[in-house]
Amino acid sequence: MIRLSILVAALLFAPDAAGQTPTEADGEFRIWNFVSGPVCPDADLADERRQRGQPPSDRICQGNDVPIQGKDGCIWSGEHKRCTWYGFEFDYENADPDIPLVCVWTRSRPGREGDAAGVRSEGLPTGTTEVALKEESGHYFSPGYDLYQAVTFPWGIVRLGYDCSYKGAPAFQTSFRLIYSSAFR
Repeated sequence: MIRLSILVAALLFAPDAAGQTPTEADGEFRIWNFVSGPVCPDADLADERRQRGQPPSDRICQGNDVPIQGKDGCIWSGEHKRCTWYGFEFDYENADPDIPLVCVWTRSRPGREGDAAGVRSEGLPTGTTEVALKEESGHYFSPGYDLYQAVTFPWGIVRLGYDCSYKGAPAFQTSFRLIYSSAFR
């Protein structure tokens, strides 16, 4: 049985005549350098970006815990608000720009989904977001934010998860533990 497993593995991952593995030769969609967590602060850009309601940098710091402290600025439904930015980023290749990455998100407590233009949905514990990868290969940076607000539930923690797929096949999963400031509890 062990010999058969080794043989199957050798056949599946053996280089072809060009020296490529089947994944490379078949042009399968691939993600690497995946990072999720809070948006990293950049002291040189933070103040200017806060005033414009943009993330404090173009880089994600690894970590699932995201303290919602309201040190950043964002535009929510046309108004400047205090918030905390977080998200994910990755490198990718072999994407079809006409086919989106589909992400299903779930929250442990219902929330609102929206952006600078306005509220898209309210009171939902789950939803779907489509991500357009505009190039065949490149880097994707996906910042999002939660507003700094009073919490009316115990412990002030919300769990948020993303389960993303491409062409129906799993692409990645990530989760965040949004921790709202104790000053509002």
